[in-house]
Amino acid sequence: MGCYANHEFHISDNLRKLLKGKSCFHIKKVDEELLAALTEMTKQDYLFFEREGYFG
Repeated sequence: MGCYANHEFHISDNLRKLLKGKSCFHIKKVDEELLAALTEMTKQDYLFFEREGYFG
């Protein structure tokens, strides 16, 4: 997860409420807003690692 390597990592308030530790989330029910936040977080991670040269 990008939060370990990317010190400028941003997480939405909705996800922050579900955060347990540094990279684990306790999610009981997924709604559209939460799914959008997870999608954005995953996109941030991918773009960070791509920019840093982790992907071929």
